[in-house]
Amino acid sequence: MTDLDPLNERLTDVFRQVFDNEELELSDATVASDVEGWDSLNHVKLVVAIEEAFGVKFSNREIGGWENVGDVRRSLAKKVEG
Repeated sequence: MTDLDPLNERLTDVFRQVFDNEELELSDATVASDVEGWDSLNHVKLVVAIEEAFGVKFSNREIGGWENVGDVRRSLAKKVEG
């Protein structure tokens, strides 16, 4: 996520907290296998952390459709901006 608008900055902060990596850099193409420790348990922790940080809730269908960070960001943007 190269343009650091407030949503992207906050989302990056959430990822860094969940994965305990202050150096973590994300792009829309980033997938779980690109991030050390992004397993199924941490995926659940990530979803919960995003929901808490932004005051939103995702359906199982939305979460199941995420294939990369770009999908997460777009799904979040719809909720925050919509």
